[in-house]
Amino acid sequence: MAANYWLSTQCNHWLLDRTQLDLARKEDVLYASPEELAAIQIWISNQAIYLCKRLALRQRVVATACVFLRRFFAKNSYCAVDLLLTIAACVYVAAKVEESPVHIKSICAEASRHFEQLGSRNFHADISSVAEMEFHLLEELEFDLIIYHPYRSLVAIYEQVGAPAMQARSKTRSAETSAIGSRAGTGGGAAAVGLGLSGGSGLRGDAEVDAGLFPQGLGDDSTAELGIAELDETTVQLAWFIINDSYSTDLPLMHPPHLIAIAAIWMALLLHPASQKKLTSSAEEMEQQRARWRKEVQETLEGVGSSHDEASGQTNASSSSSSSITTSAQQSKATPATAAASSGANQGRSAASRTATPSSATSIGAAGTVQELISTSLPDPPAPPSNETLTWLASLNVSIATVAGIVQDLVKAYDREAKVRKASQDGPEMIKRLERMRDARRKRLIRELAHAI
Repeated sequence: MAANYWLSTQCNHWLLDRTQLDLARKEDVLYASPEELAAIQIWISNQAIYLCKRLALRQRVVATACVFLRRFFAKNSYCAVDLLLTIAACVYVAAKVEESPVHIKSICAEASRHFEQLGSRNFHADISSVAEMEFHLLEELEFDLIIYHPYRSLVAIYEQVGAPAMQARSKTRSAETSAIGSRAGTGGGAAAVGLGLSGGSGLRGDAEVDAGLFPQGLGDDSTAELGIAELDETTVQLAWFIINDSYSTDLPLMHPPHLIAIAAIWMALLLHPASQKKLTSSAEEMEQQRARWRKEVQETLEGVGSSHDEASGQTNASSSSSSSITTSAQQSKATPATAAASSGANQGRSAASRTATPSSATSIGAAGTVQELISTSLPDPPAPPSNETLTWLASLNVSIATVAGIVQDLVKAYDREAKVRKASQDGPEMIKRLERMRDARRKRLIRELAHAI
């Protein structure tokens, strides 16, 4: 197993874009509408989930089977293969990969009973068909079977910066304060509360660390307060359900798992009433603080500018009066001959002194004084609260625009699921629709072959 997500085949070979996924449906759009294809996509994932439940398999097996289905149909059309047989083979292979093997006889028996309840009459329940489909599936997957899921990132974030971790760190700091000198006995940070995250162990993977999901130097005074106070057990459970729903979409093929986990947390915080209210009030309060700070800065700059203009006016007036007095005194003492001789000399000196005059030195000194005055007079900008979800999101080493795009895709997926819910839940009608698509494709291929001959 690849220990580093960035070196895995999932990162380097199986991150696809929307154009590639739409190209895989090029043949299906000839026999079904976009709404019907969306219903088929959801129905396929639901059948894999139901089959895994009948076999009492873990959620990780369910997620892996859904990813295998998505990868397989990123290269194949719905109407070109036996969908029911493909679902059974994906569940069978996923159980093996996730070390929860199920005998092939059990797979065939449960799949046969399940699909017969949906009205299927053509499912090949024999062992040889499932075994043959297994080899075809492995070939289409290019034998890339290691899957990284968002669940690990979600649990790691919760244990590191969630509400329980913050309470544990608070208790640890209180114990350190009350027992000065016994710091070595407390252990400090997350390791002290048994999270198993010290020394790079535990659930922290390379992808999560590179993304900056965890505060550096946990236990120090500078980062000890960094966390998500709203990320409690209820919010994490909601985020877990959102990740479950993401496997009915193409998001696992389009984005790294830790970004999907962040997007799920984002949505869970917005959907949870208590956290949504706190986030909204915190954002409004921070905006009010920034508005007050901008107003104070503007007033400070205007005050410094007016003071500088008054000082410059007084300096220019005194320098002009002194220069006029000096000139008149020199003219009163000079004779016509000396005045004529000094006139040419003064013109030469004036041309040379344009670049270096007492007034320019005065302006440079005044500019330096203004800069110092501004730097000492401007108020400090408001610091964001360290115990804040928005602060944690802003500090991540990920693209917030990408995370926002994932959230939008999830919202669109929920809206699309609501529109095609009736069609995706009608199993007998769905099987009839798939059979009609396969028959239409078969007839088209026969006609093309006849024209070619």
